[in-house]
Amino acid sequence: MQLLIVILLICGAGAYLVFKWLPKPIKQNLTAWLMKKIPRLNGILNMSNNACSSGCSTCGACEQTAVKNTDLNQIKIIRIFPNSSTLN
Repeated sequence: MQLLIVILLICGAGAYLVFKWLPKPIKQNLTAWLMKKIPRLNGILNMSNNACSSGCSTCGACEQTAVKNTDLNQIKIIRIFPNSSTLN
């Protein structure tokens, strides 16, 4: 009996992890399908459409603009090892 409970807990945790990391369109389709099949889950699975993801709403990543790529001339090369010709 304990083994069955442990297996159910591990399967539930795995299902939660997979659902948490699904891409947003797939997650929305799956949530809509589950809400149609089991109407009692409406309160639990209600996802807001304006949030970036269901996991965070305070990170502010959605509101930030894209980071500009740095120009190749501005990249500074740091050499860790000296030239191999001086080692011989």
